[in-house]
Amino acid sequence: MTVLVMGDRVALVLPPAEVLVLEPDEADDLAALLERAADCAEGDSSWASSTPT
Repeated sequence: MTVLVMGDRVALVLPPAEVLVLEPDEADDLAALLERAADCAEGDSSWASSTPT
């Protein structure tokens, strides 16, 4: 997956060549979801240690 930031929008390029363009509110929701997932992963060190940074 490739993430592109274009002004106030975020585009996700997914295989096979699918592009999702998120509006600002959707990008905020995605950021909150990713933060929540990261918080959950902190409790499971085996998952967090296998995740690339």
